[in-house]
Amino acid sequence: MHGPGHAAAQSRPQVAPDGRGAGGAQREAIRHPRGRRRPPEARRAPRLRHLQPARGGERGHRRALPRGASRVHARALLGGARAPGDLHSRLRALPEAAAAPPRHRRLLRRGAAARRVRRLLAALACGLAAAALAAQPSPGAATRVQAYFTPGDDVAAVIAGRIGAARHSVQVQAYLFTHRGVAAALARAARRGVTVEIVGDAKQHEAGGLPVLAGLARAGARVWLASDYAAFHNKVVLVDAGTSSPVVVTGSFNFTRSAQEKNAENVVVISGSPEVARRFARDFERHRERASRLQ
Repeated sequence: MHGPGHAAAQSRPQVAPDGRGAGGAQREAIRHPRGRRRPPEARRAPRLRHLQPARGGERGHRRALPRGASRVHARALLGGARAPGDLHSRLRALPEAAAAPPRHRRLLRRGAAARRVRRLLAALACGLAAAALAAQPSPGAATRVQAYFTPGDDVAAVIAGRIGAARHSVQVQAYLFTHRGVAAALARAARRGVTVEIVGDAKQHEAGGLPVLAGLARAGARVWLASDYAAFHNKVVLVDAGTSSPVVVTGSFNFTRSAQEKNAENVVVISGSPEVARRFARDFERHRERASRLQ
């Protein structure tokens, strides 16, 4: 049976503070598990407890929600179980316990080092690219274009001079070729080891329009005759194609004395343009592949 006092307690609100009367004074005397009295600010705050009005009475078997950080976590941060000591010595262990594990520290150091290496490599690549651009001559500044005309200019001497300055190769396309001075410059280049190649018009050769070709072949030049066209009318001298300082000589000027002494002709000399020289070299190779070798 329940007394009147118990019935009056059930008429109170269903949620009540955990008041424990005189037992609270005894709990204040309970020492901390480490042998010290817990300071007042570290005591656990009163918890809410559920009351059941009808049958079950007070449901004291349910745990209340925790009010503070877990002591297990705090103990782990303090470096595990330690001998009793001052609070300052335990707090000094926090940076050591919270520091990254050795494996993580290695990864962090490795990532920072990789970033530094990438920055250094990027700076080095930029420096090398800038140096390469500075060392490479500008096409506009290196290219030189000169024009010559007859009558008036000694175009044959200009052509012979460009052939005489050749260091690697000379490639010639000719419709007519009777000028002995230009032929002599080609023979000298072949004898000093320069590769000399000539493609001439086959019909004009049969008609006697290229009498110097046989002598150039004997001097070491390689000679082809083009017969696939109504007229192989090109007049080109290409010097040192494939290098950084090629020379292209082209125009209306046939390699004859008539062109120099009697006709109105023109010649353009393009120096230092690798792109222009490559285009003329490809054109020469196309005609050479379709021509017949002079034996």
